[in-house]
Amino acid sequence: MLIIQKIVGLSKYYLHGFISLIKYSLRIGYADKKVIRIRRKICKKCPMIMLGLDFSTDSCSECGCYILPKTALRNETCPIDKW
Repeated sequence: MLIIQKIVGLSKYYLHGFISLIKYSLRIGYADKKVIRIRRKICKKCPMIMLGLDFSTDSCSECGCYILPKTALRNETCPIDKW
């Protein structure tokens, strides 16, 4: 039973990430530009950031999300409550 619970949990996690990437690509549910700027500034200074080749491929080591879509979508939150 524990294995099934883990599989269901991972499925929800990956589905959420997939839907967020689609929303970001289609520009659905964006936050205000000022909010996005503030979030990205906070993420750039965070020790949890994993740097990619450029900022478009940077990700969060806490949740695994890419920074650009995570910070742009209105309903997203920081996994360590920084924004």
